[in-house]
Amino acid sequence: MNAIGIDLGTTNSVACTVKNGQFHFLKFSGKDLLPSAILVNNEKITVGKSAITKSIINADKFISSAKTYMGDLSHTWDIDGKKFTATDVAAEVLKEIYKVAKKFFANDDEITVVITVPAQFSFDQRAETKKAGEMAGFKVKQILAEPIAAAMAYAFDAKKNEKIYVVDLGGGTFDVALLESQGGNYYKTLMVDGNRTLGGDDFTKAVVELMMSEIRKSIGVDLSTQEKSKLSKIDYASALQKLYNEANKKKCALSTSESEDIRLVNLFPYKSGYYDLNMTVTREDFLQEAAPFVREVENVIRRSFDDINFTEEDVDRVILVGGSANMPFVRNCVQKIFDKEPYSDKDLSKLVAMGAAILADDELGNGIQQHDIISHSFGVEVLGKRMAKMLHKNEEYPCEFTDTFYTVDDYQEAVEINAYEGEDTEHVDNNRYIGGFVLEDIERAPAGKEIVVQFKFDKNCILHVMARDPKYPDVEKEVHLNPYYGTENESQ
Repeated sequence: MNAIGIDLGTTNSVACTVKNGQFHFLKFSGKDLLPSAILVNNEKITVGKSAITKSIINADKFISSAKTYMGDLSHTWDIDGKKFTATDVAAEVLKEIYKVAKKFFANDDEITVVITVPAQFSFDQRAETKKAGEMAGFKVKQILAEPIAAAMAYAFDAKKNEKIYVVDLGGGTFDVALLESQGGNYYKTLMVDGNRTLGGDDFTKAVVELMMSEIRKSIGVDLSTQEKSKLSKIDYASALQKLYNEANKKKCALSTSESEDIRLVNLFPYKSGYYDLNMTVTREDFLQEAAPFVREVENVIRRSFDDINFTEEDVDRVILVGGSANMPFVRNCVQKIFDKEPYSDKDLSKLVAMGAAILADDELGNGIQQHDIISHSFGVEVLGKRMAKMLHKNEEYPCEFTDTFYTVDDYQEAVEINAYEGEDTEHVDNNRYIGGFVLEDIERAPAGKEIVVQFKFDKNCILHVMARDPKYPDVEKEVHLNPYYGTENESQ
């Protein structure tokens, strides 16, 4: 069987397979990491390192960190007259992995894959990730939460019973999770939390902001927007890409050095020639600029303690995951909170792919028991544009809940049932609409008539929403909301 695990990352992607009990990583231009970036030029799509290299002179045709917009089909990149969604970009990255995987296995059998996503990913985001995998040619076995994959990679060989706290700081997302592991083949998620918009890209932006500040002070050019810079669209895009490429390098370097020199020649047209940036960035400057992001890491971790009423002492092991977790001040923050040294003896950038590979493998994966939880609450819209929660965040699934609601108008003939995902009970529009239906032909009665509503979340991550009139047994309707394909079917 051809099976691989893929960590489809914001910055880099990793693909791993298990062969003869050993982990093997697919190679992309000789490297284990494939940059999750594409460049489109005259309808030719370049993926990975080559795309980054060419981005300096083709910045307006370059797309990176697209995972940040996964599930948002309204956000597109328009290049050479063609629109690309984050799903399209992910599919191109996965096609590159598929091409390398076909060469690795050297046969015509289909390739089964487990693709990982942040624990905080919503229905839509998981759905679009699976769609991208299928567009690339894979048979998608499962969409797996990254913290679970990381815990599997760490605990699979340990064969111990322990509670593992995962701190996963990737390129564009930040997850924390508490899992219970038993004997290396039983994993129960107890809590998930995080920040969908925090990641290594924010720390890169901190270095970019330091460079922009220097440019503003030295020559008065403001690169915060194209309009303020007074540069052409192409010149501005090129300058910005150079800044980000350099910032990404210096961000990593400042993890081990006290200061870094920055030399960018011909950054953008200036007066009768070009502007060269020459400056030194210290670690202290970097930490000061990045301080809000470090505080958010700490805030998320401390907030998670309240989700299920546990303390730092209840945690047996803390695991760092994601390339951005390599930064010393992230490690120091985690160590201060838990008063114990985080484990990072394995390559942080490969852990998630290793766990996915274990689950993808028939022999190893079939012996694993997973008990996962809902990462966001589900509820129904009620009077006043509010939401009544039916299934709660961090509740283990499969699960279900039934409640009774009441009509608000006299002699109503129908009620509208709208399902949402989120935590805001006071303002339903602050949550994500995931589907709904109208229950017709109910008993015509004065306001206050009972309507029974049931939410059921099954083991395949399908949400079943049902409503019925208890007075008329035949008046019942159910919608199955599939996280991978939207509304699957209805029954009446």
